[in-house]
Amino acid sequence: MALAPTLPKGKKKCINYILNMFLGCLDEKDAGFPDSLTSAERDYIISQVSNLKGVSIEIRSRREKEYVIMHKDPDFVFPPNSFILSHTSRESMMSLMTEKGPSDLDRPVVIGTYQNRRKGFSLGANFEEIDRTNNVGSGNRLHVSNESRIPPQRAGDEFAQRRQSLPIWKYQEDILNSISSHRVTVILGKSGYGKTTQVPQFILDSASASNTPTRILSCQPHRLSAIMMSGSVARERGERVGVSVGYQARLESCYSPCASVLLFSTNELFLRSLMPPSFPVLQNITHVILDEIHVRDSRTDFALMCLVNLMNNFEFKLILMGGEIDAEGLLAFLKESGADDFGLIHVQQHMTFFPKIFYLDDINKFLGKQGNLESCIYQTETKSNFSCVLDTSETCDCCKLNRSGHLANQLLRRFLLQDDYDAFNEFVDFVLRHEVDVNGTHKDTGLTFLMACTLKGMVSHMRRLIAIGAEIMFKGINGLTALDIAKETRQPAAFTYLYLQLTTSSTTETTAITHDVKLVDLYFILELIHYIHSTSPPDEAILVFLSSYDEIVTLKEMIFRGKEYHFDSQSIVISIFHVNIPCGDERAIFEDAARELRKIVLTTDVADTVQLKNFSHVIDLGYAEERIYNPKNTATGNRKVRISKSAAEDRVRLNTYRIYERKTFENLSLYRKPEIGQCPLQEICLFATSLMNGVDVSVEFFSDFLSPPPTISLTRSLEELVSIGALDKARMMTPLGCYLLDFPVEPRLGKALIYAVMLRCLDPILTIVACLTHRDPFITPVRPEDKIRLRRRKLQLSRNTYSDHMTLLQAFQEWENEADSCDIGTLCKNYISPGTFDMICAIRTDLLGQLRALGFVRCKGFGNIKDLNCNSHNWSVVKAAMIGALYPNVMKINQSSFSLSNNEFKLARFHPLSCIGKDPFEYPILPSPWVVYDEVNQNGVIDFCKGCTLVSPFALAVFGGSPTYEYKFEHHGTMEVTAQNGQAYVEDVLSFKLNEWIEFRGPRIDIELVNLVREKFQRLIQKQLRKPGTMLTQTEEKDLQTITLILTTEDRASDLAQIDGIGQWPRFAGGSLLSSPCQGFKMATTCDSNGTEE
Repeated sequence: MALAPTLPKGKKKCINYILNMFLGCLDEKDAGFPDSLTSAERDYIISQVSNLKGVSIEIRSRREKEYVIMHKDPDFVFPPNSFILSHTSRESMMSLMTEKGPSDLDRPVVIGTYQNRRKGFSLGANFEEIDRTNNVGSGNRLHVSNESRIPPQRAGDEFAQRRQSLPIWKYQEDILNSISSHRVTVILGKSGYGKTTQVPQFILDSASASNTPTRILSCQPHRLSAIMMSGSVARERGERVGVSVGYQARLESCYSPCASVLLFSTNELFLRSLMPPSFPVLQNITHVILDEIHVRDSRTDFALMCLVNLMNNFEFKLILMGGEIDAEGLLAFLKESGADDFGLIHVQQHMTFFPKIFYLDDINKFLGKQGNLESCIYQTETKSNFSCVLDTSETCDCCKLNRSGHLANQLLRRFLLQDDYDAFNEFVDFVLRHEVDVNGTHKDTGLTFLMACTLKGMVSHMRRLIAIGAEIMFKGINGLTALDIAKETRQPAAFTYLYLQLTTSSTTETTAITHDVKLVDLYFILELIHYIHSTSPPDEAILVFLSSYDEIVTLKEMIFRGKEYHFDSQSIVISIFHVNIPCGDERAIFEDAARELRKIVLTTDVADTVQLKNFSHVIDLGYAEERIYNPKNTATGNRKVRISKSAAEDRVRLNTYRIYERKTFENLSLYRKPEIGQCPLQEICLFATSLMNGVDVSVEFFSDFLSPPPTISLTRSLEELVSIGALDKARMMTPLGCYLLDFPVEPRLGKALIYAVMLRCLDPILTIVACLTHRDPFITPVRPEDKIRLRRRKLQLSRNTYSDHMTLLQAFQEWENEADSCDIGTLCKNYISPGTFDMICAIRTDLLGQLRALGFVRCKGFGNIKDLNCNSHNWSVVKAAMIGALYPNVMKINQSSFSLSNNEFKLARFHPLSCIGKDPFEYPILPSPWVVYDEVNQNGVIDFCKGCTLVSPFALAVFGGSPTYEYKFEHHGTMEVTAQNGQAYVEDVLSFKLNEWIEFRGPRIDIELVNLVREKFQRLIQKQLRKPGTMLTQTEEKDLQTITLILTTEDRASDLAQIDGIGQWPRFAGGSLLSSPCQGFKMATTCDSNGTEE
């Protein structure tokens, strides 16, 4: 082998840094080195550049000095990531070569077949290859007895008068006749007519009178609907919940497997209980009620199609109930599906009261407003969203909407005249919240913030402003643009940056999710609530429909802290009705407030599926927030959309205040849009694949939905399932996918749990998965100064790991410590939501129970809770499990511009609240160019990465990629490798790709060793999937320990932080497995087969 140029390690590191900065900055076409280079340094540069495609080198002589100049070709593409293993890692991996490559893995599990949709699902014999019925978790399957029972007679009838007053009551005989004479009964009527509570009771009372064995399953779209409705039915029957009437929902159940003849459940739980080939959940069910079909969420539509197709194999009666829906389309779907034996009942109501409906022009008179009020209520992005909490002096006659302009003027004055750089951060926060215009000008100088930063030559600040929408060619009062100012004031760096942005922006491809630019001014809602509160009796409750959870929290804060409208906290009771709050808080919504107290309930469209009674006043914003999904690049986002006309009519009470004009109501769409056309379909595709094996689900299965989803969404979802290993290349179910069906989380998060079991870092992964499943546990403040404190707090919790997932772990442990001492005030002061962590803790317990039920966690011996946490203290191992779950959500960092990119997103940014999303000057260069993330949110044309964690190239190369992907190696010349004795030599360079765009390149020996480690780990995973809890051999234990050592070593070589105390000893508290505030897991001790420590 030819010897490579030898240089000190520090010199090589310096030269490599300059090379990486030059290669990473796509705007820089040329770069030069000083004339002070030695011949050895020059030779080293030439040897490094010569292997790069698209980069040429030139040596110029001037005045007896030689300069090294590098040039990029026009078609230059940033080279793949190169990595060289440390000597310790290389020696450790060499020990793995004692055993040859992987043995043949088991054939993917076959789950069933699907023949003709018109004839129902085929109950094939292929299911005998795996018995999933023995691996049923108690919390994620419906439990019914072996036989139906005669319902008991009603224990009491004290609610008879109220029941008979419901519109559904007079249709009792028609409904029972239709159910007895038809296989399918469709019952349509507005919310509040009593369908959910009375129809099951009609069936029970009839069966009890005729001594007919009956068992009813009522499927609800939301967890809280199932819980609340079961309680209402049990009270009306004069009994407690859990006897003849019960419910089974995620995290909470109350039923008797034998005695409960009416079981309320969720659609999610029902779909997870459809286990082919025997479908035991349906064998003893006589009636299935699919409720709230007008909601049109993806699970409801999927459950509808499954039930219609399974009717040919079972004898149950199907009852479809809902509000206003396209009845003609529904009936046509039933006919095409072969379920043409159906009855249709429209429930009507004779009005016993005459509601008063007020539109904006009426509200205008109440509040003394002038002019076109709707143009003030629904602001453009330049208006303030929370104007009442801003301490400003200038106001206007109509909702004081010019406060945002005054605020921008104040911040510009502080930035320009006082050099207050905190004003810049506050301004960016306001822009991201749509509270000020990013191109707002100072009233005296006419400068925008971009012009002010250009004047000061602050390129990093200019970069942030342009990323959030600042216009380079925006002209101020004097007619100058930011580019003109840079030229006139002789700011070469600023001018070059702006010029390059202008010349490259036209060629940048972006696929943006469009957003509704109209935002509500909560100040107006506050004013209307105050008007109702001051002009009506206190016993008249107020129900406020908002569009998002953030608006709910903000309005609640405004009611108690508003400066202009004072509400006595002793005279009102404010409650929140939302899926993000614990169930105990939800029950308080249905209870009347104490005497002389006014009840105010803040909610969203989730209340459309539950009838909230005894509300005299309803404030209807007319907007709802929907989750949107771009299947082209998997980006997600939220947008505000108008509600349907049927939803608006369902919200009518005695006094209804619609915050929109009459013509707006007339132009509303009649029905809701189906969710299945605008959401990720990984879970639905996994359910579908388990029900019909061997057929292309995108063509044969989803084409016959009530509303078929777009083909591109199906294709993308199936590709992602293949990438995580849930499906093989032929889109057949793999053993991994079979187990992912049993976890009540996204498939990728279920994969993280299995990887955590294998890598023995279960506790921290349980916490992270629970947080990602529920919601962000941090309280998002309103004031910009509080947001800055929240960023600093997250940075402290991250402990220099460059990981948002670390902040979740540390926040959970802090909540646990403070919860033990009952110091809730300290948690809120640190922006940690105790209620959210209560729910997260319950989800952790549920997931752990599911792992126990599936056999991955054992009570003692190998695989017990202590054994599966022996690596929980090792952050490098925890990150490896997260890589396996989050892949293919990978981005590469451009160190020069601090931006992110991959094959889908050409230019993305860290989320403003990420612990990594700071200015480049705070992190001059990150230890690794690779980051994994949870999701990408699109805000206009800006892509923000949420939930980011920096990972080493080695960890990504080993734990990323699809288990079924065939890796091909390519030869790329030679490169320098330093032996352990310090001698340098030239080694062959190989490369392999994880996917279409992630390519790793390095010495032949390192690439081959990485591939060996990949094969070893996949063998361990496949062994666990074949039989969970199987004890590893001594060789396999050694392999796992070696992989753990290499992960730690490579993180240290990449200067990634190694911290202690991230995993904690589990303990039982109140029946739930929590992590106790101890010093962390100690290094594992070996146990014998009886679980005794050696």
